[in-house]
Amino acid sequence: MIKLLLLSFFTTGYYLLSAQNPGYSLQTSRTVNHTELQKDFLNPPAESRLRCYWWWLNSMATKESITRDLEEMKKKGYGGASIVDAGSSSYDVAKKTAAGPVFMSADWMELYKHAVKEADRLGIELSVNVQSGWNPGGPTITPELALKKIVYSETSIEGGKTIEIQLPEPASKLIYRDIVIQAVKQPAQNIPLKDSTIKNWGIKSFNASFGFKGTYPLYKLREEYADAEKIKGINKSDVIDITGKFKNGKLVWEAPAGKWIIIRYGWTATGAKTSTNSDGWSGLSVDHLDPAAFAKFSNDVIEPLINTAKSVGNSLHYLQTDSWEMGNVGWTGNFANEFKKFRGYDMMPYLPVLTGRVIESVDQSDRFLQNYRKTIGDCIAANHYQLLSDLAHKHGLGIHPESGGPHSAPVDALKVLAISEFPQGEFWATANTHRIKDDERLAVKQSASVAHTNGKRYVAAEGPTSIGPQWERSPKDLKSNIDRVFCSGVNRIVWHTFTSSPPEYGQPGNEYFAGTHMNPNVTWWKQAGSFIDYLNRCSYLLAQGVFVADALYYYGDDVPNFVFLKEDVKDLAFGHDWDKCSKDVLIKRATIKDKKIVLPDGTTYQVLVLPDETSIDLEVLRKLESLVKQGLTIISPRPLKATSLKDYPDNDKEIFEIGNRMWGKINGTSIKENNMALAK
Repeated sequence: MIKLLLLSFFTTGYYLLSAQNPGYSLQTSRTVNHTELQKDFLNPPAESRLRCYWWWLNSMATKESITRDLEEMKKKGYGGASIVDAGSSSYDVAKKTAAGPVFMSADWMELYKHAVKEADRLGIELSVNVQSGWNPGGPTITPELALKKIVYSETSIEGGKTIEIQLPEPASKLIYRDIVIQAVKQPAQNIPLKDSTIKNWGIKSFNASFGFKGTYPLYKLREEYADAEKIKGINKSDVIDITGKFKNGKLVWEAPAGKWIIIRYGWTATGAKTSTNSDGWSGLSVDHLDPAAFAKFSNDVIEPLINTAKSVGNSLHYLQTDSWEMGNVGWTGNFANEFKKFRGYDMMPYLPVLTGRVIESVDQSDRFLQNYRKTIGDCIAANHYQLLSDLAHKHGLGIHPESGGPHSAPVDALKVLAISEFPQGEFWATANTHRIKDDERLAVKQSASVAHTNGKRYVAAEGPTSIGPQWERSPKDLKSNIDRVFCSGVNRIVWHTFTSSPPEYGQPGNEYFAGTHMNPNVTWWKQAGSFIDYLNRCSYLLAQGVFVADALYYYGDDVPNFVFLKEDVKDLAFGHDWDKCSKDVLIKRATIKDKKIVLPDGTTYQVLVLPDETSIDLEVLRKLESLVKQGLTIISPRPLKATSLKDYPDNDKEIFEIGNRMWGKINGTSIKENNMALAK
């Protein structure tokens, strides 16, 4: 049944945030102090109070308006604010009469320092968005440091002679660099390319998009044509690296007899740019797979923001960035080495799969594509979000980026969100004009699952976001929606939005094009205190204790991967709840006690449910076998093969052997034989 174990604020084991310790625990605890509980319900502590996105539109803020905004927040019961410099997609509602100083300029930094000092004086906790707008990047990000994709050109030749030929440069954007030149022996029988052979090749190879919002069809990553096993692909041995024969665009090669396809691979920029930035800060989005690109962005933007804040006060506690709206990516300068590091084998013989060809078999090609996507997700996690976290911790700060979506991003969402001090999603107000469906509006259960399975106390959500008509929603129109996200696990609302608008701009003042506005210019601001008190008390109570659910669902080992609505799980009776978890949680955090899954902070689950898939990560299955031996109940079909190409086909043999021990013996050793045996 749904229940909370009431706990106190104090917990052990959390790292100290050096000189800028926020002064409260960010992890859950199992002890309880009922006196504290009653007292703090009546007067919630600062950490349980409302946060907001504090928009500085084109830096249209003054020292006087900054002081006024923070004082008004304090009077109404806010606990924190996120400074977000930005532009606006539309100024149709409130025209800008003048822009403020350019983001990161000396004058902008003076406003920023004033905000830090005033927040310090008033006891308001600050976050800062390390970007003007979103999609981190800007004017100092050159094409070499921008997001990248792989491109290629093809040339057919007849071998048995010396080939001297100019190879066409692949289509590119802003920049082009060669990766490798390969000669691929043409099969005797032409094999159809791309989606004709590998089902959903476009999305599997990140050459097509899943979409922008709502529930993404992740099942398509595992679909294959019924006759896929009949297709004989190109042998790995028939893929030859001839890069050494290529110079200045010209190939000189003693080609063996036969028909060959020469593939020239290179990388180029995706062209993704910063979004909704203020005037003077547009530019390319930084390469999230490249630690050198992060270092450049850090030196230009993040470190100056941190050091400037620390020079005048201690109110800055967190760094943040907004949701990924940069589309797909496919490469970075050191990607081949990163692939070998993360996946354990050389990707180059399988590179033709990224041109739509089958290497060895459709099954092996699909596994390679899964490994390719996983490596992109691992690079983003390790070379951007983990580096952001490391940088923040070095300065005694934390992070809470919207790293897990909700827009389709090339990430393992539960993995990247777990890097944050508290995971943050977003939710939208009910509307009939934008994000109408629930799964488009309520991207919060994912963050809750991360918090519950990683011992994190707070589940944040930007919201209630909306896009027009402006100023139409009051608390009575919003409460049911907010209560719903509270019931989905949220306990820290980051109100979207509180826009800075100096009094000289009149009323209703300058306003952001999106968001449900709550600032001193709304007609009901004087009455907002009681509504905010309600939000604060709910947030306080919901942040106490360890979440208790009945079922833990493992959501698989792929990229992209997301959790959608709380209502998506339909196989539990009313009154029961669930979480989903990543591979990391199962491998590193799960233990068994009294036949239940127990996580380090005391969170428990009665059963583990696996995806309804035929493949599984071998490391996960090894861990599950040990948990079952300790008494765990798993609900799952029998897996038949490994997800990865690493150690193939030995990995499949081990999957089969573990399956025999866990599900009972079947005859046969091949995937085909296993399927036939299970079908009988």
